[in-house]
Amino acid sequence: MSEEEQVPEEEPAKKKKGKLPIILALVIVLAGGGFFMMKGKGGSHEPPPVKLGIVEPLAEFLVNLREPNSYLRAEVSLHLKDGYTKEEFDKCLPSVRDAIILTLGSRSIQQVRTLDGKLKLKKDLVASINKVLEAAEAELHEDAPKDEEKAGNAGTKKDPLSKGAGSSDQIKDPKPKAPEHPDWDSQTGPVLKLYFTSFTTQ
Repeated sequence: MSEEEQVPEEEPAKKKKGKLPIILALVIVLAGGGFFMMKGKGGSHEPPPVKLGIVEPLAEFLVNLREPNSYLRAEVSLHLKDGYTKEEFDKCLPSVRDAIILTLGSRSIQQVRTLDGKLKLKKDLVASINKVLEAAEAELHEDAPKDEEKAGNAGTKKDPLSKGAGSSDQIKDPKPKAPEHPDWDSQTGPVLKLYFTSFTTQ
């Protein structure tokens, strides 16, 4: 067989060898792009925004204030965060009413007659109620046995002497961020806002 007849057989082999690096490069580029897309989707750990949900009205409160022969009569409605159900709230209703009565009874008549006093009372009431609801929620979702939790935390216990006074964890932000919803009585819930639907003192 002559050299002229062998040339057509070698050309397809050279073309295949020339395309192979290009194909490999495309595969690597596509695989890398898919990896970074998946990493971008899974790497976001921002909590969902807190939104207002249902409003729960409570029965009237009649509470003795700190001074003798003085009392407060009030009706209260609570604006819960979105996703917190009425069923969850009703389970804690006795504890919620107890927290409200104790907070109201700790006030003097002078403290609840001014606008500033009422606004502070609302925030204090919401803080007391949320403490009760958060404690109940923590007990409900406590699935892991205590022994397993201790074993899991044993390797992550920190030495209190390992950090100096100049540790970054101890440095407070000189400019705290403004609340996202300044008209709310709590930014996290479960109770976000409290409404006095009636309020009488004597």
